[in-house]
Amino acid sequence: MAGFNLNGFVLVFAVIIMGPTVAVEAAPLVLITAESGGTQLGQSCNGGGNTVGWQFAVGASDLEATALGEFDQNDDGLGMDVEVGLWDSMGTLLGMVTVPSGTSPTLIGDFRYADLSPSVLLASGQTYTIGSRCTGQNLYAGGNSNYGPLDGASGTVSSDFASAAANGIFNNGGFSTTFSEPTMSLGGVGTFFSGPNLEYDLVTPTQTPTSSSTPTPSSTPTSSSTATTTPISTSTPTPTGPVITAVSVGTSTVSGFGRANLSATCITVHDCGPDGICGNSDDHPLGAGGTASNGSFDIEVTVALMCLERIYATDECASPAAMGPLFRIGCAPVPAMSPPSVAMLAAILGLMGLAGLGQLHRQR
Repeated sequence: MAGFNLNGFVLVFAVIIMGPTVAVEAAPLVLITAESGGTQLGQSCNGGGNTVGWQFAVGASDLEATALGEFDQNDDGLGMDVEVGLWDSMGTLLGMVTVPSGTSPTLIGDFRYADLSPSVLLASGQTYTIGSRCTGQNLYAGGNSNYGPLDGASGTVSSDFASAAANGIFNNGGFSTTFSEPTMSLGGVGTFFSGPNLEYDLVTPTQTPTSSSTPTPSSTPTSSSTATTTPISTSTPTPTGPVITAVSVGTSTVSGFGRANLSATCITVHDCGPDGICGNSDDHPLGAGGTASNGSFDIEVTVALMCLERIYATDECASPAAMGPLFRIGCAPVPAMSPPSVAMLAAILGLMGLAGLGQLHRQR
């Protein structure tokens, strides 16, 4: 600051130094915000790899998936290209990306992402499947030990989602040579696959502006009219139905998530009835139960569930009653016969053939 005396007046000059304006960028929104533990499943890439992943349900607001990603162990770059896909509850592929190998893909947390083009709308209350598959055999090319999934890992899921399955899923029939939706459930906590992930944006509801009239000037006083305000209607959100997350072929227990602390008659498990159309009057209730404080449920059903059968759960205590997404029961792999068993079966069939020929000869 400097001052000068001029005819008894003191002029003071002040210099204000303005610093640069720094824009703070909001952190990206991702489905899995943190993960820990687990064992690397490198064998999932042998022979081209199996598509593995898990299911999740969207919370109270619509979301927009903008990118899909894959876990990068040690954050040192992917050892090979990885395909990542997103399916709806009916098995329709909504979008897929290939996350390139190396360190060029965007790293958020411990996951590397590739943009979805176009982006995918994730509807409130709906269930989706995310899965990933490596594209080669040499998982650790270049010394990078990084392709997920992590079996037995625990993950922190964003609060914008209603629930995420704690059980991993993979292709029916074991290892596959093509990229396809994982539907075979491993069942139970401790087999969670934390390989694939997604980045998303919040969908802001569009509001229609209300028009305001401009009064016309007049020199002659006129009676003023009272403006009538038209109320904007607000819709009551539809309750989210319970989500089935685990069931095994031939068992009588169905597990999943719903609203917390429901009584023993609120959650009902149904089949899709004789006509195969789910959600109509001919569907059969198979069992009912309540939920724990975290929303989980384990319901004993009255029949043994079959491979590829479709079932769903309803929240009968919601107003109105809420139907959850469909769940397709996976098929257990057929065990391979050992060489001694094959030889014994061939011998039995041969003896049966000889006995049949002998009986035919005696009849003649």
